Amino acid sequence: MEGTIFFLSQPNFYTFVFNPSLTKKQIMKKPLFLKLSSIACLSIISVFQINAQNSIGNSNFSDAAKAPRSISQIDCSTGWSNANEGTADFYHKNAKKCSKMGIPSNTAGSQEAFSGDGYAGIIAFFDDEALRSEGNKIVYSNGYNQYSEYITTQLSSPLQAGKKYAVKFRVSLAENSGRAINGLGSYFSKEMIASKSNSFIKATPQVKSSQVIKAIDKWTEISGNFTATGEEQYITIGLFNGVDKVERAVPIHVTNNKRAYYYIDGVEVMPSDFADRD
Repeated sequence: MEGTIFFLSQPNFYTFVFNPSLTKKQIMKKPLFLKLSSIACLSIISVFQINAQNSIGNSNFSDAAKAPRSISQIDCSTGWSNANEGTADFYHKNAKKCSKMGIPSNTAGSQEAFSGDGYAGIIAFFDDEALRSEGNKIVYSNGYNQYSEYITTQLSSPLQAGKKYAVKFRVSLAENSGRAINGLGSYFSKEMIASKSNSFIKATPQVKSSQVIKAIDKWTEISGNFTATGEEQYITIGLFNGVDKVERAVPIHVTNNKRAYYYIDGVEVMPSDFADRD
C-alpha cells in the first residue's frame, strides 16, 4: 500500500499520519484534524501527569518479571508480594492458556483487567465451616475461619507528613466464590508487613469498604482520603482484623466453594489536591 507519511508537529506533540489519498497540504487545512490532535495531546499529557503523581509503581499489574504459571505467584508481578503466609495470585495476559492464570478467563473465573495487562487475586476470607451430627441433626460448626491473603508493595516515595492523599483500588468478586464480604481495605505503614501467620493481619486500614462487595461482572471502586503522618512507605491491601459481614454467593457451577475471592486492579495513591482535578 502506498501513501503519504507525515509527522505533524505541535508543542511537545507529534502526530503520525498515513493516508493513501491525503497530501500534507490537505491535512494541514483540516481544522478538525488539528482539534483532534490537540485533544489527543492533552489526553496523553494527562495520563503522564497521573502516572507521575501515583505513588504505586506497578498500579495495574502490567509489569511482570515473568508470566505466572500457576497459583500463588504474586511475586511475578513487579514490586508486589505477600504480606503474610497466605499466597496471593497473579494473572496476566501473557500467561499460557494451560496455566489457567490468564486474562480474562482463569482458574478463579473470568474478568477483563480494569486497566493494563494484569491483576492480582486474593482469598480474603475462607469459611471453613464443617458439618457434624448432634443426635438426629446435622449442624454446621465453625472451623479456623481466619485464613486471609494480602498483597503489598513499596510506594515510589514516602508520603509527606500532614498532606492529604486520595486512595483508590478496584476489586471484583470472582465467579468461583461462594462467599462475599465487606471490609476490604488498604493499610499504609512505615515498615513492610511480613506476618509469619496466614491469619488476618491486625491493623487499622486508612481506607476501607463498609459494603459487602458482590459484583462479579464489573469492577467496584474502593476509595477514600487520609492525612499522612510522613512515615508511610508501604501499602497493603486485604481484609484486616477479621470478617464483619459475610454473605453466601454460591455460583451456578460451584455448589460448595467457601472462599470470598477477589480480583484487585487499578491501585492509586495520589495527593488529594491533584486527584480532585479529575
